[in-house]
Amino acid sequence: MTGTWILQSRLRVDPYLNWLSREAGSTKIASEEHWCLVRIEVPESLVPDSLETLAAALASRRLPEDGSGIEPTIVASSNEIDRLENLIDALKQASGPTVLPVTDRQFYVYRPETLLYEDGRFRTSDLFVILQAGPPISGFKPRQTRSTPRVLSPLMSTADDRVAIGIIDDGIAFAHERFRAKSGQTRIEFMWLQDVGKADEISDVMIGSVLTRSDIQKQLNSHRGSESDLYEALAKPASGQHPHRPLALRRSHGTFCLDVATGADPGQNVRNRPIFAVQLPADVVAYSSGAGVASYVLQGVRQIIDWADAYAS
Repeated sequence: MTGTWILQSRLRVDPYLNWLSREAGSTKIASEEHWCLVRIEVPESLVPDSLETLAAALASRRLPEDGSGIEPTIVASSNEIDRLENLIDALKQASGPTVLPVTDRQFYVYRPETLLYEDGRFRTSDLFVILQAGPPISGFKPRQTRSTPRVLSPLMSTADDRVAIGIIDDGIAFAHERFRAKSGQTRIEFMWLQDVGKADEISDVMIGSVLTRSDIQKQLNSHRGSESDLYEALAKPASGQHPHRPLALRRSHGTFCLDVATGADPGQNVRNRPIFAVQLPADVVAYSSGAGVASYVLQGVRQIIDWADAYAS
């Protein structure tokens, strides 16, 4: 038996994502409904003008160079927009020319996949270069983000021995008693459930739902401390989502890892160890290749750093 090799044009830059699209039978990127997380970099030569134009584009949710027919074309989380606007303000207040580190000129935005690629390469832009694009995000719908930053109200003291604990995993039992203070109050400051939530929900993030410490505590009180009832109310997959439900299991990877990092018996008086947690989407975790997890982890790391910085300040 002899095989026949057929040369196919490349759809995506990442070879693995390109293979996934071929495996799914795709011959072109055609859907405007498929949005991706994109890491971009504004070249030093275009600072500060491109930063200001990018901020205006995120405010209007459209790049000037984008053609007609797709609305919106670019969005970002509230924290990402705050970072960009703070950078612009700092440059305006600087007494002279400022050379920005590369990391200060990199941002995470969301764009329709149809606007990312051209002939198997990243499309060029007048404002930035694309460094990386993740796979299409299942069920993504651009939503409105908060217009003002959320103010943290720390449970712990402001002593110098504070250590922020960050975790990104699957199956984080965020209501477990080993993640509570001696008083019974939860030590988890923020819990990001990355499974796609309601498109019309106003949030700090573009996907999923964020639970604050007060959200978790209210649920603990209303469910009389019952973890199973709380998870059923807050972490149940929406209709049409993947049936993988890690919090319905007796044991889970995320809970074990968080317990190793900062778990404590309820009687212990654990202080200055705030927890910032990110639960990965069920459908991404259930896909055994791990091809789609990277962009969600990047979003999680970025968000945990923002939370920790806000907590520290």
